[in-house]
Amino acid sequence: MKTQSKSGTERSLQTVQRILQEQFDLIQANTGATTRAQQARAVHDLRVAVRRFRTALSIFDLPLQGTSATLIQRQLKVLNRQLGPIRDAQVWLALARKMAHRKNVSPEAGKAGLRVAERTCAAQERVLVRILTSALYTGTLARCRQLLAIEVPRKIAEGNRNDTSRHYLAGKLHQAYDRLLQAGKSPSLPTTEAAHALRRRCRRIRYLSEFAEPLMTQHVPKLTRRLKRVADALGDWHDAEVHAAKLKKMKRPPVGFRRIVASRRQKARQTFTKTWRHLIAPRFYKHVLAELQAKKPPRK
Repeated sequence: MKTQSKSGTERSLQTVQRILQEQFDLIQANTGATTRAQQARAVHDLRVAVRRFRTALSIFDLPLQGTSATLIQRQLKVLNRQLGPIRDAQVWLALARKMAHRKNVSPEAGKAGLRVAERTCAAQERVLVRILTSALYTGTLARCRQLLAIEVPRKIAEGNRNDTSRHYLAGKLHQAYDRLLQAGKSPSLPTTEAAHALRRRCRRIRYLSEFAEPLMTQHVPKLTRRLKRVADALGDWHDAEVHAAKLKKMKRPPVGFRRIVASRRQKARQTFTKTWRHLIAPRFYKHVLAELQAKKPPRK
């Protein structure tokens, strides 16, 4: 969810308070949805809202000094890691359902793969209920409420009135995008972990770009879209790697599944190469960096 304010004079703490409240509302809404219906979409949206909440805490670490932001960030990181296997199981189930109806997969193999995926997903959904009713989860939500209702308003009252979120976010985004460009024309991604690390990095910068969008002009929204395409391609690559690893562990993997997963992995890598070229295109990044430089505070 993107911040809606377009005020160039809004202070950093006011901006982060609004961003955090937006994401916290989504966290609460999707917590209820996953507990009641165990919906795959709700788990995905919950993880995204938690990641955006954590990213906002990280970006605005200086204005939030002296609050419980650091503790909350650590706890949300643990919780999101716990939710990861649940999301992987749901993605695998969705793939197994599609494979069960593919012409190049035998009906017996398709049904067998679907049964395994359904059992795995059912077990993970029971884990999900335990996570969302745990003391860690409920306690973290309580700290988030305290941060939003008490700590941030207190910091706003005490804060620097000359600080503006436009200047702050422009500086952060300029630094993050400039560092990302140092990966070069063809990033070396020798392992699944390396590809996933780049995905996380692109995702964090994308959220930062989203937070900055209302305060910028045309090129930052384009940057957001290009970062999303790269992260999505890397996400498909990651899913294919997870699925390939799962198939390797099976004593009798369904016939045809390996070929389909390998094809998806190859397509994801090709998409990543294409979207990465667009992200680092010299003309594009010059425009973006020029826009961000113009929004940064003048040097004294």
